[in-house]
Amino acid sequence: MMNKRTFHLLFGLTMLGLGIFGIIDEWYNVIDFVLGLSAIVLTLWGTVLIAVGGKRSGFSRTIYVSIGLFLFCFGVFGIYDEWGTVRDLGIGIIPVLSLMFGTLALVAGVNRLKN
Repeated sequence: MMNKRTFHLLFGLTMLGLGIFGIIDEWYNVIDFVLGLSAIVLTLWGTVLIAVGGKRSGFSRTIYVSIGLFLFCFGVFGIYDEWGTVRDLGIGIIPVLSLMFGTLALVAGVNRLKN
């Protein structure tokens, strides 16, 4: 049976290596991930600004709703225009998540070495 420290170190190094390899091997998908994510984020921020602006009054309502509509339309167009990119979001996120979880597991394993 493997103890937690050894597991964290092995898992962390494995996932870190897979993440680095995945980013190098699938760099175009990582770029697609950023493009697809930005379209989704713009759409969500536009929706939030429209909702916040609906509760305001006066000139601030006009500003919030105008900016919200612009971001929403820009985001929807980005999703429409880059649908393949949004679809590839799942493929591009795998190396990024591998790097994040690998780094976290490696840090947890190193911290256990200190204790």
